[in-house]
Amino acid sequence: MKLSGLLAGFGGAVLAGMIAVAGCSSAGDGHGPVAIRATVTAADHQIQLKYTLPAKGFVTVVINNAQGQRVRNLVGAVERQAGAHTEIWDGTNDQGKAVPAGRYQWQMLFDRGIGVQYQMTYGNPGTPPWATKSGKGGWGSDHTDPEAVVAAGNTVVLGWPMAENGWYLIGVNSRGKKEWGLRNRFAFGDLNIALATEGGDLYVASEQNPVSLMHYYKRMAHLVLYRYRLADQRMIPMSYHLDHLGRMVDAHMNVIVSNKMNGNLQGLAVIDHIAYVSLRKENRIAAVVLGADSRLDPRRDISIPHPGPLAAEKSGDLLVISGQQVLRVNPQSRRSAVLIGHGLDDPSGICVDGHGII
Repeated sequence: MKLSGLLAGFGGAVLAGMIAVAGCSSAGDGHGPVAIRATVTAADHQIQLKYTLPAKGFVTVVINNAQGQRVRNLVGAVERQAGAHTEIWDGTNDQGKAVPAGRYQWQMLFDRGIGVQYQMTYGNPGTPPWATKSGKGGWGSDHTDPEAVVAAGNTVVLGWPMAENGWYLIGVNSRGKKEWGLRNRFAFGDLNIALATEGGDLYVASEQNPVSLMHYYKRMAHLVLYRYRLADQRMIPMSYHLDHLGRMVDAHMNVIVSNKMNGNLQGLAVIDHIAYVSLRKENRIAAVVLGADSRLDPRRDISIPHPGPLAAEKSGDLLVISGQQVLRVNPQSRRSAVLIGHGLDDPSGICVDGHGII
């Protein structure tokens, strides 16, 4: 249609204009609603909608008739740079047909795009709360509560039985800030967990993959003991041999302590290169001699009724919760004596500080 037809179609009236500006903004820019200058002119056989944007964003322009019905979707969420722009309307509707004479209104929507702006994190004290390459971001497990804690110099290690998309072991500094984290060794993690340290090593006892219906993991379903080197958080074999070139061969990462699980594991302590593992369902504390050939030593096992959490004293004695009592055990003689015999309703943890205070 020629320009004269278009102008006759509009009855010589100038289009009315409306501008809708979205206040949503991209992450962190802090902008709200903005002002946009716009004009409408008819020239060179075209209706020109001219406007100036204060910033880069997305523009939508539509034409409605006098009844507010949509006639033409001229521009839909098209990205535009900051500055002057012109949109062209040829007087046709969305079907390409010329609109009848009358008064029409144009509307414009401008927004900077949908983004995210960090507000807060619930239940995650990580700095920041998400994973980072440094390992200091995020926190612990996304499925279970922490069950174990142990101090190693200026580092405190927290342990969770299982973390599907988090960390089941993390090290925090004296200010409670995460320094590193370790993922599950296996897909479904563990059921129970206990921690202890000696020297520069971190020892972990856990009921490993106790999912009886999972055929693939059934062969790995044991109560095990393993260790990490705290300096670099690398796993160290529990037993190995060196070949004639000094290379590590025949390495085994775990010591299988027991095949009974589902709450059997209750505690772990290490004294003089011997790990003591509390096995409630077996009424005993199992002994594992540590070294290049770590192994169970049943001769050192200690019989205790329903043993619970353990702690090591500087004297070399072992403290163990048994029912509503705390016992002091001499690992050499395997004899026990009641240290606290009353006043404990349901003790669930025990530790000894650097001054020997329980």
